[in-house]
Amino acid sequence: MLFALSMILFFILGFIIVFGQAFGIIIQNGGIVSGVYSQFAQPSIALAVIASLFGFIAYNTVEKKPQLEEDED
Repeated sequence: MLFALSMILFFILGFIIVFGQAFGIIIQNGGIVSGVYSQFAQPSIALAVIASLFGFIAYNTVEKKPQLEEDED
């Protein structure tokens, strides 16, 4: 649950950065391009780290199902 939430927030911030910079390029305003990055880069990187930690924890704490061995005839 926490992994999915952190991934969603990370992707939202990433889309804000990309589309904000694209908007700045379209209207030819360099201040928007650099401003969007300076405002959202640090939180986006922090959320990427948090998502990766939650993903690592979720992967390593899930109980693995025992695999049945097949008989070789």
